[in-house]
Amino acid sequence: MKLNNSLDLLFSITTRGNIPVDHAYSLYGALCRVMPTLHEHINILIHPIKGKYTGDGHLSINKSSHIRFRCKEQDVSKWLSLAGMSLSVNGCDLLVGGATAEQLISASVLRSAFVTTRNGHDENRFRQELARQLSDGKVVGETHILARKTMTIKEKKIVGFEVVVSGLDAESSIRLQEHGLGGRKKMGGGFFLPFSPR
Repeated sequence: MKLNNSLDLLFSITTRGNIPVDHAYSLYGALCRVMPTLHEHINILIHPIKGKYTGDGHLSINKSSHIRFRCKEQDVSKWLSLAGMSLSVNGCDLLVGGATAEQLISASVLRSAFVTTRNGHDENRFRQELARQLSDGKVVGETHILARKTMTIKEKKIVGFEVVVSGLDAESSIRLQEHGLGGRKKMGGGFFLPFSPR
């Protein structure tokens, strides 16, 4: 398996409104409306938008906010057409700007804000499934299951957990970033980024 064949595309965004913290499903739906082929494409992960928490369950968009796609290098051209498009995310209109590319960088500690699996509401089964997926993906590291979280999809609450994986060598780190863990990967599920514990 070729490693480090993926990169991140970061699209800048601007808006006059705020978006809910729980917006991953709405963002995915908005992206599919302007790029219908996204629904069928399997080699892509999408990270929810980061912003400043306003204290009312919403995020304000700032200069560091962006839409982050993780995709194969050969597929980059498929997604660049997103620049200049308008998206409606939970009633908030977003204007998508240009994209910049970032190579994946190995880190010994990675964190995903939300990982979900089938029967993931049972923490023991969730832990077992993570161990299986890490083994199948030839990822060697120590898994830390942190806060229990939920994601709303069509008014249904999907249960997941914040997960940190530590003790990763360079190869395992890149594998985990490229392939992620669990499901809902186009809605931020299992999207890992380098993490520096405080």
